[in-house]
Amino acid sequence: MKFNIKEIKKTDKYISRYYLIMLTISILLTAFAAYIMMLTNVEQLYVVPTFASVDLLGMLICDILLVSYIVENRHNDRARTLFRLIAVCTWALFFDIYAGLSDGHVELGARTAKTYIVFFILSDLFVLCYWLYLKKELKLTEKKYIMLDKFLKLCVVGGAVASILNWWFCYYFYINDYGYFTINTLYAMRYLVSGIIFLFCIGIVFVHKMPIREKMVLFSFEIFPLLAICMESMNLGTSLVYPAYLMSIILIYVNVYLSKNQRKAEEEAFLTKQNNAAAKSQLQPEFVYNTIASIKAACDENPAQAKEMLTSFEEYMHTNLGALSTVEAVPFNKELEHIKNYLQIEQHRLGDRLQVDYDVDDLAMLVPPLSIQSMVENSIRHGLSETTSAPLKLKLLTKNMAAGHMIVIEDDGAGFDTGKLEKSDLSHAGIDNAKNRLKDMCGATIEITSTPGNGCRTVILIPLT
Repeated sequence: MKFNIKEIKKTDKYISRYYLIMLTISILLTAFAAYIMMLTNVEQLYVVPTFASVDLLGMLICDILLVSYIVENRHNDRARTLFRLIAVCTWALFFDIYAGLSDGHVELGARTAKTYIVFFILSDLFVLCYWLYLKKELKLTEKKYIMLDKFLKLCVVGGAVASILNWWFCYYFYINDYGYFTINTLYAMRYLVSGIIFLFCIGIVFVHKMPIREKMVLFSFEIFPLLAICMESMNLGTSLVYPAYLMSIILIYVNVYLSKNQRKAEEEAFLTKQNNAAAKSQLQPEFVYNTIASIKAACDENPAQAKEMLTSFEEYMHTNLGALSTVEAVPFNKELEHIKNYLQIEQHRLGDRLQVDYDVDDLAMLVPPLSIQSMVENSIRHGLSETTSAPLKLKLLTKNMAAGHMIVIEDDGAGFDTGKLEKSDLSHAGIDNAKNRLKDMCGATIEITSTPGNGCRTVILIPLT
């Protein structure tokens, strides 16, 4: 598998710019809305309506949510669609404020009409952004949803054209002689596009299987605005639709945050279970007994060697037991120390039958604890011939490549049939566990090549971060 690092970095750079541009626009619009509201009060043209204050508060809350997304460095598709939804909400709130403050001024009639047209377009775009978020959230990738996506986008384009044409034909609204926004015969039709999107979204959320909490959170995007419209019909004097939308967005944001923490806890529990399995696989009675027996024999014949073996075994056991409570990747130099302790024990035990060569140029990487050591152990276990006393030459190499950090473990030993590796007959050595943890925690690719009589070569490629 080849990694195009330049393309990955280019994509990340584009996404960062995308976030910053949308955030900058939102913050500038919020600042301008606050400025014109302050100017309105200073000049005492009239008291700023309540809806404008509520909308401005909503813009500030949206800006805070946008900043939090950038700070947390969320660059996945789901995060981008929610980020876009929040940003468009901010822009719609601004034009709602701007249109409302311009309403009733004869000299601003043309500007008021244009502002309402932009507001209508953004309203439909806002609901479309919710659909795009829903599509990513529920992973709607079937062909019927792809067709539906194209249809809804065409509806939004048609709605935008209809809103623009209102400038000349005034079928939705017009600005009367006193400068006030006045609805016309077909005003209700301006909600047609949003209504179509809403109906499809409600149906999809209703039939889709998901936890009840997530279902209710997604339903809130349709229910809250409908309740707000009902309350507005009671002539409460305040626009409540977009504050209602904002409440739903906050619920969605909180749900995403809770889901993220839940997934993180599940991943940590899974990794802990895998690390425990790896640590247990390393504490094999055969290896422990052989090591203790070698230390015991060396105590009389070579006390200095026995001391070295005991020190290496102590550190080896300490690292294995420490892995039981470790859920994160560790620096490679720490894993390398563990490998050296293991190999020193084996070299003391096997003597000239094991020859080790280190060619370590790259230490700037993180690896799951005990993962590389499991690969090294696998080479020794299957490299030593049972029929001859031929020495095993083992080499550990690391190198910083353009595609990432490369780790190579190779030997000239007896080799084995890699097809048996898929049948889990090597599970006692922790190979499957090590491969899974390298993939899950580091995004690594692992390639093990070996044939009987031709040694073994394990290549691990960890992408650059």
